[in-house]
This record gives sequence, C-alpha cells and structure tokens, in this order.
Amino acid sequence: MIKFVHQYQDTHKQTLMPEARRLFIKETNRYVQFIQAQMSSYELMLLYYNAFCFKRSYELLVRYNFLENLPEEDLVYTWHNFEGPLHLHKRADLVKGI
Repeated sequence: MIKFVHQYQDTHKQTLMPEARRLFIKETNRYVQFIQAQMSSYELMLLYYNAFCFKRSYELLVRYNFLENLPEEDLVYTWHNFEGPLHLHKRADLVKGI
C-alpha cells in the first residue's frame, strides 16, 4: 500500500502547481498514516527487520516515517536499534509526545 501511494504521488504531483502539490502530498500521506495506525507493534517490528533486507522497503519506510510509533523495546533485542534514519525511540519518549 505504501508503494502504491508513493507511485500515485510521483505520477500525479508533477501536473500540479506548487501550492496544490503540497496539499496533494499532504492528503495522500494521510493514507500512509491510516495504514500505520491500523498496524500492531508486532507488524511494525516485522517491517523494521524486513527493511534491512529490501532496500526499496527501507527507503519508503524512511520517507514516510512509517515506524515512528514503534518503540525500541518492541524489537527482539533493544541493541538492534541502529543509528540512522530508522532509529527508534524509547517507549517513555513516545508517550511524552502524546
């Protein structure tokens, strides 16, 4: 689904004026946020590990900040939380933002 939204954005945003393009991207990103909100922590954890096997998946997860709600405590081991674009936060830090 993320790939579909991404391809849809790439196909259609070129035909829009800058202001309409920003609104279009914001609106289509809501679909990605909706998908993320429906996923369990276990599903997000599997996506995290899967991203290291597939470069395109990794790029899309980073671009849409898809794993922003996955705490590092939900990984198999917390030391699997690598520095970089997919760096996860501690559960306590995520709760502070609510």
